[in-house]
Amino acid sequence: MYAHGGASPIATLSDSGYDPYACSFDPSTGNLAVANYSTYLGGSSPGNVAVYPSARGDPTDYTDDELWRYFNCGYDNKGDLFLDGLDDTQHSVFAELPKGSGTFEPVESVYCIASKTMTEFFRERASST
Repeated sequence: MYAHGGASPIATLSDSGYDPYACSFDPSTGNLAVANYSTYLGGSSPGNVAVYPSARGDPTDYTDDELWRYFNCGYDNKGDLFLDGLDDTQHSVFAELPKGSGTFEPVESVYCIASKTMTEFFRERASST
């Protein structure tokens, strides 16, 4: 883990057995979410999202039956975690893990998310709430 803009690591977190793809920091809680594409087993098993409380220690792992590959993740200004990925038939999936929940909810109203970055999506969401 690096400080914002830093060039040297300030901490190391264990994400044993997974292939990390992206991460996001929630400034409201200090939590760090890591989207794990899949396991190290050659991609033969689904990934997950590992959330490290206060960006330390052991994570709480979250999975969803609709997701096989986990790509990008990001927190909105309310502490809700959003992520995109693929289901087991390689179709795009976009989901929300509401703050305080342990269950992903599908996000159906996302239009052409592929043309936007996660940052653009969250800026639009923050400005509309």
